[in-house]
Amino acid sequence: MFVEFMDAGALTDFIYHFMKNIPEDVIAYLIKRMLVGLSILHEKRQIHRDLKSDNILINTEGDVKLADFGFAIQLTKDRLKRKSVVGTPAWMAPELIKK
Repeated sequence: MFVEFMDAGALTDFIYHFMKNIPEDVIAYLIKRMLVGLSILHEKRQIHRDLKSDNILINTEGDVKLADFGFAIQLTKDRLKRKSVVGTPAWMAPELIKK
């Protein structure tokens, strides 16, 4: 298996590098591309479960990729929902952490 090299790195690095100078249209573009990726996953009944800026990769061509599917799961006809709580606590909703 080959992993595509994303030469701009993680979204976290991009944000820290440009800090307050990221134009709104760039932010909108990045969010749109992330939502397209999530939509494709959800169409296949897959859930990422650890979405955070460290797991969103970008390159200088403008490609945006979701990464780190270590917590991802596949929903099936037998398992339409999941009750397990996984992910990075700092990025989780408080109600999930408190159960």
